[in-house]
Amino acid sequence: MARRPAPAALLALATGLGLASPASAHPHVFVTARAEILYAPDGTVRALKHIWSFDEAYSAYITQGLDKNGDGKLTPDELAELAKVNVESLPDVGFFTTVKANGRPQEFGTPTGAGLVFDNRILTLTYTLPLKTPAHASRSFGIEIGDPRWSVASKTRAPSCSANSTWTNAPMASRPTPATSAPCMRFASSMRRTQ
Repeated sequence: MARRPAPAALLALATGLGLASPASAHPHVFVTARAEILYAPDGTVRALKHIWSFDEAYSAYITQGLDKNGDGKLTPDELAELAKVNVESLPDVGFFTTVKANGRPQEFGTPTGAGLVFDNRILTLTYTLPLKTPAHASRSFGIEIGDPRWSVASKTRAPSCSANSTWTNAPMASRPTPATSAPCMRFASSMRRTQ
C-alpha cells in the first residue's frame, strides 16, 4: 500500500511550486470574499471578520486526505491544521486586504478565530482580522480584498440591509436608513495584474 504525503507537506509543495512557476501558470482559485466590519463600543472600527469561500475544484484539491476518520465528512477539527497554516501565511501577503480609514492606510494585528468549514463541496475560511489601532472612520472606511500581483477571478459579496447585518456599536452615520438601497456597503476588489 502506497503511503500518501501529509496534507501540510502537499500544501507546502503546492505553494512552493506556485511561487516558482511563471505568472501564466499559476493555479486558478475562485474566491467569494465577504467582510464584516466589527465596531468597538465607542464606535471605532476594531476589526474585520473575513469569510472566504473557495470554488469546488480548489476545495476538493486542498482537502484531499484530510478526512482522518474516513467517514466521508470533513469536520472543523479535521480542518483545524489547514486553517492554522492558511492564517499563519496571510501576513506574508498582507492578508489580501487593504483598509483605509479617512483615506489613511491601516495596519493589522494578529488574526483570531480562524476556522474552516466544508459544506456542500465548498471550503470556507473564516477569521477575524483586528486593526492594530481601532480607527475612527468619521469620513470614510474603505476595504479592498484581493491580490494585485495576480489576475484573480474573485468577487466580493456585500451584505444586504437585512437581519443578517450587524450594526452593534456602529456610529449612526454608518447605519443604513430606509432611503438606503441594498447593498448598504460596497466593497472594492483589486483584480489587476502587475509585474
